[in-house]
Amino acid sequence: MQNLKFTGERLVPISHIKTFGDLEHINRYAFAQQFAHDKIVLDIASGEGYGTNLLGASAKKVFGVDISKEAIENALLNYKADNLEFLLGSTDAIPISSKAIDVVVSFETIEHHDRHTEMLCEIKRVLKNDGILIISTPIKSNYIKREPDNPFHVKELEYNEFEGLLLQYFKYVKMFTQKIIMGSVVLSTNNEKSHLSQYSGDFKKIDRKLHEKKIFNTAYFTIAICSDSDIPHLNDFCFFDGSDIFINNNAKYFSIINSLEYKIAKLITYPFRKLKRIINR
Repeated sequence: MQNLKFTGERLVPISHIKTFGDLEHINRYAFAQQFAHDKIVLDIASGEGYGTNLLGASAKKVFGVDISKEAIENALLNYKADNLEFLLGSTDAIPISSKAIDVVVSFETIEHHDRHTEMLCEIKRVLKNDGILIISTPIKSNYIKREPDNPFHVKELEYNEFEGLLLQYFKYVKMFTQKIIMGSVVLSTNNEKSHLSQYSGDFKKIDRKLHEKKIFNTAYFTIAICSDSDIPHLNDFCFFDGSDIFINNNAKYFSIINSLEYKIAKLITYPFRKLKRIINR
């Protein structure tokens, strides 16, 4: 596979999920897949093309549109399927005919420019009357704590600004938030409805919070589903299991600490480590 040069402007996937950003992007596309089955989908600002390809696993047809000629050429080389089509275009000039799309997906795009009105007008133009938009963006006041000065972001929005903007164009808007969670989960094996217990603390004290729906504080991203038709009921909790990532990383860790080289190095440095502990007492 040929990879785009990473500049920080768009995600460039490698063979495995490596960063928080990777995991967040994959989770958003996993969330969108439930709407794509047997649908005609537009992935606007499709970038390298991996998301368009993921949606194509269940969609009838997926158009990936991006403003970067290099990104489109890369996608054409790497993702070949009969139901995928990659086109050069922008968010305010989408090269798709009117009322042709069932689902528009736009992840982490709207903050990269200030032509928000033009973008949403174009999305409304290409969407069928009962079509759905799934769109995400960082929550400005929270995201700034994580990345204070993203040079590629032109106009970030607060949660209420984003929701208000979408309601100008769509009759129904359902909002979600997204953040990284690292931890361990205990799950019931029966089918009865249960609440989510959230635990935090350390070896000295464990605190418990019981949640029905709202479990996220200081979420960094918001995701909205928008339509002029009723939005079907969705699960309030969408979790992408990243345990394999940590299992693989742990396997690498254990292979290192069990290697002959590591054991020899540990034996050589033992007297120095022992002396350091004595000095620090």
